[in-house]
Amino acid sequence: MNEKKGYKSIIKVVMLSLLMLCYIFSIYKVELQNDTFFDIRLGEKYVSSGIVKEDNFSIHEDMTYIAQHFCVNIITYFVYNTFGYHGLYLLGIILTSILAVLFYRLNIKFLNRKILSYAFVFIELYFMQSFLSIRAQMYSYILFALEILLLENFFKTKKKIYLIIVSLIPLILINMHAGVIPFYFIIIFVYLLNILKIKVSKLEYDEEVKKSCKYLLIPIIVGLCAIFINPFGIDAITYGFKTLSNNFINGYISEFQSFSIKGPCGALMVMYFALFIFTFIFTKKKIKLQHFLLLFGTMFMTLISLRHFSLFIICSITCLSYIESLIDELLSVIYKDMSDKGKKYVRGIFLFVAFMVLIKVIATASTENVKACLIPKDKYPLDAIEYINENIGKDKRIFNEYTWGSLMMMDDIKVFIDSRADLYTKEYSKKEDDIGIDYIRINNCSGNYIKLLNKYNIEYLFIRKNSNLAKNILEHKEYKLIYQDEVSYIIKKVD
Repeated sequence: MNEKKGYKSIIKVVMLSLLMLCYIFSIYKVELQNDTFFDIRLGEKYVSSGIVKEDNFSIHEDMTYIAQHFCVNIITYFVYNTFGYHGLYLLGIILTSILAVLFYRLNIKFLNRKILSYAFVFIELYFMQSFLSIRAQMYSYILFALEILLLENFFKTKKKIYLIIVSLIPLILINMHAGVIPFYFIIIFVYLLNILKIKVSKLEYDEEVKKSCKYLLIPIIVGLCAIFINPFGIDAITYGFKTLSNNFINGYISEFQSFSIKGPCGALMVMYFALFIFTFIFTKKKIKLQHFLLLFGTMFMTLISLRHFSLFIICSITCLSYIESLIDELLSVIYKDMSDKGKKYVRGIFLFVAFMVLIKVIATASTENVKACLIPKDKYPLDAIEYINENIGKDKRIFNEYTWGSLMMMDDIKVFIDSRADLYTKEYSKKEDDIGIDYIRINNCSGNYIKLLNKYNIEYLFIRKNSNLAKNILEHKEYKLIYQDEVSYIIKKVD
């Protein structure tokens, strides 16, 4: 009898895991991001030449580059070098699967029902899908989810092993994604605030958590020491703080821009915010201080910068018990005076509807993924890159589209700019010229943009066919179109 139950349990786990894997394959985008290309090239450079600070991929001289995620560069290069682009796609699936497992482990910390914990993983991944890619962020999402899970385990069991493991996270994080290292300490600080006896009607004060707060000094002290173990020293540690005040990065890089309700992405974010705000207002259950601060702190951070929505999703997991509490209250109203048979029918209808919605999402997303490819030519002008290699050369002074710079790096073509946005700002490059701002001025044809092109001795322009610059530059007789495809122009400056 026990053996039958064991087999049924194993079959159930396998089936649910396969369903989750199908879902991950359906929502994970096949198309590679442009950051992946510079990760490969930098990784190759570090493997062959060691960790060096000098940049030799751009047309600009004497620039220093502080890699904020050099370990990710190396991992990406090794996977690409061994398994190609398809290997990188599978690496993305593996990382997303690890994140899904951590989401589930976190969910069951705060929810009483395992099936609800499993169901919420689908919801969390759905809202995370625009952040799922082969980038350093994927590793930091995993580490932050792990940090919260370990801290919750410590406060529940009081076992110091969890704090020891948490203390190792900064060492990994500073070498994987240095720019987000402050958030590691912010999470611990939020838990540490329990030493303050804050009495608010809606907040739940936990005396047991307060007693254990002193042990949080272990990951704080060890973590502060560990972050210095990186090849770029203090520059890697201060990277995130410099980014906060950088005009080019915050003003023109999409993921750093402020929240907007416009478009489907904004609407989804508002829905997710509303779910938790509604729960907080209407549930009778009190909320713990650390969970309240994680929820509303990351919500505020998202309103400032879109990229923080991913952190909101991770931190909001700590408040799922309040959603479950509200669900229970609603069900008690629905089930009032209803027979057990009727309750069973209602639960069946809910499960059926949820399953149909899930199948619809998987089918729709899978259809789009089947049509997609790793490097689509309608986004990345591969033929134009080949033309540059064969007819122009790798060391010419080319003004290029921002998102194509990393692709040019893959072929050793010198770039004007690429998606290492920090490199092209005064704060990081230590140059008099703010290359990033000049790029925006030229691309938008602002002021005397021809003078700016001459300032950088630009010989060729490799730009989008439908861009404002493409429409205006050819009106000047000293510029001639020499190549075009469905997305790009290559324009030469003639004598």
